[in-house]
Amino acid sequence: MVQDIDFLPASYKHERERSRKRVSRRITLIVFLSFVVAGTWQQRQNRLALEAQRDRLQMQAARMLAQLGDPAKLEEQIHRCRVEADLLAQLRLRVSATRVLAAVVCSRPKYVCLTRCVLSIDKGGTYPSPPAVLTSKKKPPAGPQAEPKLPTERDLQAVREEAERTVQVVSVEGLAPNDLAISSYIARLHDTGLFEDVQLQYSDAYEYGEHVLRSFEISLRLRRPKRQSRPKTPPPSPDRETTPSPPEASSPIAAVGSP
Repeated sequence: MVQDIDFLPASYKHERERSRKRVSRRITLIVFLSFVVAGTWQQRQNRLALEAQRDRLQMQAARMLAQLGDPAKLEEQIHRCRVEADLLAQLRLRVSATRVLAAVVCSRPKYVCLTRCVLSIDKGGTYPSPPAVLTSKKKPPAGPQAEPKLPTERDLQAVREEAERTVQVVSVEGLAPNDLAISSYIARLHDTGLFEDVQLQYSDAYEYGEHVLRSFEISLRLRRPKRQSRPKTPPPSPDRETTPSPPEASSPIAAVGSP
């Protein structure tokens, strides 16, 4: 068997091996540089995107702050809205004359008629007033002049003082077939929840033709709406908790003329 004879010189083989290694190193270097360039480009794109998002958020925050305005003005507006809400709630808690008339008329049992109904305001009242506090006649120390109150604050104070100083009294006169009907009428007036005191002033016999009826007079004292007293303080700061105003007292009499 004849062996293959290589007629190429040894220098050629060495040169070809060196060329192959050189190409391999160049390919490896090119791939490595490509990865480095791709990573740098991706980082730059991410940074640009984050900077754009930061600028957009800063613009939105600046726009929101511009819409909010001055914090002092916001506190003043919140205080004004709170006072208006308290005034509206206090006015809604006041019992109207039509509601009282509906309670008086719709609570009548069968065969009970009313001849007279008078709604008056008792300025003296029978509720206990808080004890007076004795103060010395010393002049108060000079200080900064108090800020003028808002019109709604003055109205709210006037409404509260009037509610504490006055009591509504209703005097009802009528005819009933017997004392049992009068007692049933008084019980129904108690059940309305509008009156704190229901008293029978008198009950007497009344002749109407051949029938003997009972004339009566009932005195009704309206119930005062309960409210939570708040200390007189300047407009609260935004981080202070607020107490909601008490809800309106419910009553079975919803409208005038309801059956």
